[in-house]
Amino acid sequence: MRFYEFEAKRSPHPPTPSPVRGRGGEKPALRATLRLPKPSEALRESARRLRVESTPSEGILWAALRNGQLDGMKFRRQHPVGGFVLDFYCRQEHLALEIDGGIHETMIGRDRERQGHLESLGIRFVRLPAALIEANLDAAISKIREAFIKSDSPLSRARERGRG
Repeated sequence: MRFYEFEAKRSPHPPTPSPVRGRGGEKPALRATLRLPKPSEALRESARRLRVESTPSEGILWAALRNGQLDGMKFRRQHPVGGFVLDFYCRQEHLALEIDGGIHETMIGRDRERQGHLESLGIRFVRLPAALIEANLDAAISKIREAFIKSDSPLSRARERGRG
């Protein structure tokens, strides 16, 4: 008996085939996506570097968001979109979370321009001060949940029906 035959016999369920992208029926409502420009390799490399060099507040928030811990919503950390790298991005909600630390006090105009560009692509923003995340994570999470509730998203519609 070969190893893979043993593994197949041990599993009580037959393997589920992976869907082929671009074929078949419509995507489920929670998978609705925006048509965003593909990031350059340099931008993707920058995002990888930022994941390794995260700030303390990013680490705290990521511990609360990862693996769908916040209402089952999947967030990506240091996600490249439209020529920029977002601190956190929830594709299902088209929601960006930006952590504003001390450096952002000197970049207000640039941040506003960047946010305006990304909002024109259909991305909503929640800006959170780093001090808030470090001092009161529950309050920061509440602000994120408010953005879910205020949107016309699959999660907010499910909550309205009493499922969320």
